[in-house]
Amino acid sequence: MPKQVVGILPPGSDFPRPETQVWYATELDPAATRLGDLYLSGIARLKPGVSPEEAEADLDRLIPSLADRYADAASMLRDAQFRAVVRPLKEAVVGSVGGALWVLLAGIGFVLLIACANIVNLLLARAEYRHREVAVRTALGASRGDMVRYFVSESLVLAALGGVLGLVIADAAVRVLVAFGPEDLPRLHEIRIDGGVLAFTAGLSILAALLFGAVAILRRGPDLAFVLKAGSATTSPERQRARRLLVASQVALTLTLLVGSALMVRSFWNLRNVDLGFDSEGVLTLELALPHRPYPTYNAAAGFYHRLLERVRALPGVEAAGAVSGLPLVPLPSFYDEPLAAEGNGVAAVATRNLVTPEYFEAMRIPLLAGHAFETGDRGGGGNPVVVTAALARRLFPGGSAVGKRVRRAAGTEEPWYTVVGVVGSVPRETVGGDTAEVLYFPVWDQAPGTDYIQNTPTHMSVAIRTSLPPASLGPAVRRIVRDLDPDLPIANVRTMERIVADSVARTSFTMALLLIAAAVALFLGAVGIYGVISYAVSRRTREIGVRIALGAQPTDVSQLVLRQGTGVVLMGLGVGVLAALALTRFLRGLLFEVSPTDPIAFLAMSVLLLFVALLASYLPARRAARVDPMVALRAE
Repeated sequence: MPKQVVGILPPGSDFPRPETQVWYATELDPAATRLGDLYLSGIARLKPGVSPEEAEADLDRLIPSLADRYADAASMLRDAQFRAVVRPLKEAVVGSVGGALWVLLAGIGFVLLIACANIVNLLLARAEYRHREVAVRTALGASRGDMVRYFVSESLVLAALGGVLGLVIADAAVRVLVAFGPEDLPRLHEIRIDGGVLAFTAGLSILAALLFGAVAILRRGPDLAFVLKAGSATTSPERQRARRLLVASQVALTLTLLVGSALMVRSFWNLRNVDLGFDSEGVLTLELALPHRPYPTYNAAAGFYHRLLERVRALPGVEAAGAVSGLPLVPLPSFYDEPLAAEGNGVAAVATRNLVTPEYFEAMRIPLLAGHAFETGDRGGGGNPVVVTAALARRLFPGGSAVGKRVRRAAGTEEPWYTVVGVVGSVPRETVGGDTAEVLYFPVWDQAPGTDYIQNTPTHMSVAIRTSLPPASLGPAVRRIVRDLDPDLPIANVRTMERIVADSVARTSFTMALLLIAAAVALFLGAVGIYGVISYAVSRRTREIGVRIALGAQPTDVSQLVLRQGTGVVLMGLGVGVLAALALTRFLRGLLFEVSPTDPIAFLAMSVLLLFVALLASYLPARRAARVDPMVALRAE
């Protein structure tokens, strides 16, 4: 029936599902409702001061009153233990992405702190190197204010150049992330470099210049005579300890990021290797929605899918093809869920109703665990055959076999009974690693006159095609077949089953990728910081090293001396980093799958990796120190 467009909503109004594009008005008749009509979700604005928990408790108190209206379903209401679920609209739209974004923000903050520690170390070394210049300028009449302006001006120029370069890199990175980010990440395509980002970058650059530019003159340096006599004497112990503390902090922050990334990698690996209950490789899927006017009856719709699948199976390379009203990992509207009651034991459950052609299980390679799938002999033989998943069989018939048992919709005694003829493997409902679907499968075949147990017409169905060829290569041929059968019928969501699985874990992989990038940057900055501190310490100890070698020290002795200095700082940082990671990785718990936030493998592997990188960063200055010519070192002063 044609509908009149009465309004247009602004972009982004995609509630309750991202793919929602059209809203129809509906009318509810309280006198015609029955208990099985539990497919609608309510949207309400709470009164001021009322929390979602309080609203949920109020609704829970109303549920027992359903037994008064539907007395024949009172036992089902008691056994199924229905309860209300109230979710804030923001949570329903954004989902669990908030936790991932906070984790990423913390990771970026760690990288910023590591970079700041590097800058402070660099400027401390630069300030010590320029003590002679500062002393000379002061002796010639420069005031402390003049020196502050001089060093801050230098830092402002460097900060401005760094800020501009950072914005250029950030703009390119944002474009890449938006292009490759998960499509279901809320408002992903609205991310851009705008005025707020520019203001934040400018403010951060200026703040960095003001804080770090004054490092060189925060402490009053020695007088001119002392500086000219001291030359490149060893740095004061206080400054050495300050730099080592900064390096240890870098190591601790880097280890925390590395451990978090390792946990996400292990979680992603577990997700990619979880038993889905079906084989996604080599399967092409597509969705069809038959309009009511050309297909007004159940048999008309079922006949179309039988003709379509028969021609699809004749294509070269096709091994099996079937249709289903709801593919695994593709969320179904709530009206596909309905309460069921088992015969004889009073057990009830809410299951997902799915219509399938008999060949669907073969196309998806969903294993048959007991009984048999739909067979020709079941048609018209009475008993209203259905197939259930293992999860639903365990729920309805605990401790026994489900084959041969009967179930029915728990909406009244007039509902027909369905006989379970087979049990198939369970599949995930909406996400990999998420809840297992409890499904009741109905066969799609020509319905005999007078048969009424199949409750819905198979209009909106997904076709699954297993092929030995690349699945995407079948797309044009399948489109031609659909066009031959019905030129006006549109095809939607042509994609491989592997793509559906990948989309299901897209948020996890996206979060993992960003954390890995942050960890890699942190590891690089940490290595640079360690190398810089050890290298500077070696340059300040050139005279000392020259004397040691002149007095008989071997190059290996000098290398070990420098390596011990670097290793001590790194081990201290690792100790602090392990404690910090133990405290902070627990916030990743909601993002992990089958891996503990305190996983010892992740902690050990990342500690060894960071120690190796740190030793490599210390080895290069140590090797250079071992090659110092004592005569050159002594003449340099």
